[in-house]
Amino acid sequence: MSILVANCFHWVGFHLINEFLYRGIEVDGVDELETSKKEHLSMFVGRNDLFSLVPKNKLGTYQTAIIVEDTNLISSISSARMIKIGNENQRSSLHNVKEVQVPLLFGEWMPMTKKGCLYQERMIPFDSEEFMSSAIYVGDFVRAFMQWLELRDFPSHLQVCTKKNEIDEALKLENSIYIRDNVPIEENIQKVIRHFERYKQFY
Repeated sequence: MSILVANCFHWVGFHLINEFLYRGIEVDGVDELETSKKEHLSMFVGRNDLFSLVPKNKLGTYQTAIIVEDTNLISSISSARMIKIGNENQRSSLHNVKEVQVPLLFGEWMPMTKKGCLYQERMIPFDSEEFMSSAIYVGDFVRAFMQWLELRDFPSHLQVCTKKNEIDEALKLENSIYIRDNVPIEENIQKVIRHFERYKQFY
């Protein structure tokens, strides 16, 4: 299966790339290295033989293209299946694009401080009710996403929720997927803070 991740050095895109490489899957990425963080993340995977950073004017044809938040590249991509990952505010009615609507994801390399993370241009404290009730660790999301990729009929819209939330009656259950924490959220928060303290010059 030929795979492209667009906006691959967005922090969520980077986790997706890492998971593909961990599984021994060849993957192309496309991104503009306009920040020092993206340049730094590119060095982590740049020497892996399974990864290729492709200029947007030299993209091939892919079986699956995954677009992380940025939809500007969609018109440049030729793919049998396109899946866009974004949050509610970025949801749009794009034709021929499957949409995965995610809640508050958190993890290594996200915009953050020691006390909270930046989400939809708001700083959300790690110890707030909003964070504790709705946040999903990016590693749990990525592992679940890899399973969804194997679906023959990927739904046109998928709402990702945490098991901590009550079911929203307005949601169609067949389009909602609930992710349970593999480890307590407090442990993942501490892991992410330790990573931030170690690499904060690159955040």
